[in-house]
Amino acid sequence: MSVKVSVCIPVYGVEKYIERCARSLFEQTMREDIEFVFVNDCTPDRSIEILEQILSEYPHRKEQTKIIHHEQNKGLVAARKTGLAYASGEYIIHCDSDDWVELDMYEKMYNAAKENDADMVYCDYFENISSGKQKIITIPQYNCCDTLLKNILSGKVHCSLCNKLFKKDIVLADDIYAPDDICLSEDFLRVSQMLLKCKKVAWYSESFYHYFRERENSYTFPAAYKIEYFNGTCQVVDFLKGILPLHQQRNLANFQALSMFKAIKHKLLTTEDFKNLWSADRRRILFAPNLHIIKRLVILSAFVSYPLTTEIIMQIQKSCFCNILLKIRNSLKLLYYR
Repeated sequence: MSVKVSVCIPVYGVEKYIERCARSLFEQTMREDIEFVFVNDCTPDRSIEILEQILSEYPHRKEQTKIIHHEQNKGLVAARKTGLAYASGEYIIHCDSDDWVELDMYEKMYNAAKENDADMVYCDYFENISSGKQKIITIPQYNCCDTLLKNILSGKVHCSLCNKLFKKDIVLADDIYAPDDICLSEDFLRVSQMLLKCKKVAWYSESFYHYFRERENSYTFPAAYKIEYFNGTCQVVDFLKGILPLHQQRNLANFQALSMFKAIKHKLLTTEDFKNLWSADRRRILFAPNLHIIKRLVILSAFVSYPLTTEIIMQIQKSCFCNILLKIRNSLKLLYYR
């Protein structure tokens, strides 16, 4: 079978959501030349049983569907790697099994890739929460790979793999670095590397992907931010600093600032470790674009005296000064968008 698009879907702890996801995939308007690679990462629930029941209702999709089983739980990165190992499409994209997609997503994105001779196509997306509210997230059109990368690194554009269709040879490049022990920043790490390999990107001006928020059981919903997660982000920063061109390295400041804020909030580091953390980048981190004013003030306070107590962080959040700054910022935004 000639495959134009491979969709890789890790499965773990999603029995409440897998039916919605699977139906949105099996009902795609791209009826031929597409494959779905599900990876069972030893899910402890009925997710795979439900998936197989749904697949039986779509007999024309059986030959297009692969269900790969891990012998032990390996985590999100490893599950995605397994999916990629079995993917044979000209283009590859990921889908999380607690999310869902519009029915014409892959046909339209593939056609856009071919029409523009693009190495990658990205689209707008929806944010859905369990209360039923939905928000459309619109991404600007960037025809320059370097500009898109800049905006992903600086936090202006979501780094997710799930709304980005890449050519297979870029996705499967031998030098893509993605260690299995990194989970919270895996998309950021992969997308950054793959964009460095792209010569042309294209944008499709429709919202296709539905991110489901407030989920209780998934790879990327930690009960608490742990030192392992923070160590992973430091590993990501160190690696990207080694491969990014100099003019892009400064755009990591927003990612560093968000990681530093979490470390401060959860008191993950000793005073000495915090003192040494990204010491040469501190001015850049403090003035990182797109950083919430409260997080900026928390980081500034920690630079003065670390560690901060929970009470101090709460006082910063509730302070009149913060509220005034937020009102000024929101007013400026309204003026800008008029």
